[in-house]
Amino acid sequence: MPIKERALSAQKLEKRISPSTAKTRSLVRGEPPALRAAICCSTSLLIGGRRSATLRFYITTSETETAPIDILTVRREASSQPSRPPRERAILPRMNAPAIKRLTLSEFLAWSETQEGRGYELVRGQIIAMAPERAEHVQAKRRAANALEAAIQGAGLTCETFVDGLAVAVDEETSYVPDALVNCGEEIGPDSLIAPNPIIVVEVLSPSTRGIDKTTKLADYFRVPGLSHYVIVDLGRRHVVHYRRQSGGLVTVAVINDGEVRFDPPGISVAVSSFFA
Repeated sequence: MPIKERALSAQKLEKRISPSTAKTRSLVRGEPPALRAAICCSTSLLIGGRRSATLRFYITTSETETAPIDILTVRREASSQPSRPPRERAILPRMNAPAIKRLTLSEFLAWSETQEGRGYELVRGQIIAMAPERAEHVQAKRRAANALEAAIQGAGLTCETFVDGLAVAVDEETSYVPDALVNCGEEIGPDSLIAPNPIIVVEVLSPSTRGIDKTTKLADYFRVPGLSHYVIVDLGRRHVVHYRRQSGGLVTVAVINDGEVRFDPPGISVAVSSFFA
């Protein structure tokens, strides 16, 4: 089958880089043309310093758009340096990376007990290191736990409040460590790593967790049987977002700026102002 040579994205891509650091990434056979172009374009490096060379990237393909890439031809042409003969070489397709083993919850808990320092969460069988926390984040989650604890003691409930550390198991491959939680029912054993009956979980928004707190964790927390309330504390906007599971399973949401947040069950109320300094 005849082949043709065409410039990437309908134009020649030029980047100035040092000849000693010129690198390209291998292409994977059989990928869609648009994805191939994106991979090519992202592989050239722009290194600071004096101008030394210009790279022009070309792709050699078959006549059909769906055919796999045969080779990537790289020509380096001198610019401000003395003229040199152009060089060409073919970049072979990259091998697939080996699959990462997915951990079960029991395997993860056994592993996490041997770790020191920062905390970890398990998401779809993958270990996720928790980001370092700013002082205002640590203070906010402590305020939330103190406010919940005071309300529980005032109501005389058989519930416990925890700040960080204790995990909420979503399924056999996912568990999160909320900033604060309330567990009701029997007293939790001293060696327990999982809250057996969490009723309320609290997350304080931070730059590194804002996205997952509002999406993935929101959906996953309400997969936990018995969990009735998910509270997001937004320090920047000074409000709390209260997600509540109704008796029929429907989850409602309220953005509360002042007044009180009602948690029923277990039957307590907490002033919004207690979440903020």
